Amino acid sequence: MSILKTFSSLFSRADKNVAASSKVSLTAELIDETDDTHLLQLVFDLLFDGLPNRIKKEYEIVMNWNEYKRSFFMITLLQGEVDNGGYGQFYFNSSGIYYKHLPAALKFVGAFDFAHVTEKANQLFEKNRSLFVKFPNELYDDLSDQFYDLDGKGKLDQLKIDFIRKHKNEFVS
Repeated sequence: MSILKTFSSLFSRADKNVAASSKVSLTAELIDETDDTHLLQLVFDLLFDGLPNRIKKEYEIVMNWNEYKRSFFMITLLQGEVDNGGYGQFYFNSSGIYYKHLPAALKFVGAFDFAHVTEKANQLFEKNRSLFVKFPNELYDDLSDQFYDLDGKGKLDQLKIDFIRKHKNEFVS
């Protein structure tokens, strides 16, 4: 049975704890065998499964990962939050703890347009923190729309896929 089939059967189970306890490791072979449609979720899940539930401890662990893993992880959090509810949701939720690091992470993977929009959103966030609770999303609507427009055809996902494949040895456990 190939590594990909083993992994797929593990994560097809309803009980994620069963899969996590199986200690699946990310290898170059697993990256090579995983098709593009599943690669991002595979890498994110394996990174995320190793994190504690406490955000402060999570932050310390993530910031100690190499730049490749750290950048991919933070970008994936940003993308999920912005796609779901805009930059306001990103800053409001626990993943917002990484906001200062994201422009550099986006540039590191070659997502320069996304980095520019995120830098503008960060500036707006820092300038308007006192208004944040009252108007979390309205402040960021234009910037969130710019992010959506940039990512309209899955551009950020493709950049992350290419980045993982090009630097797969930086992701292996």
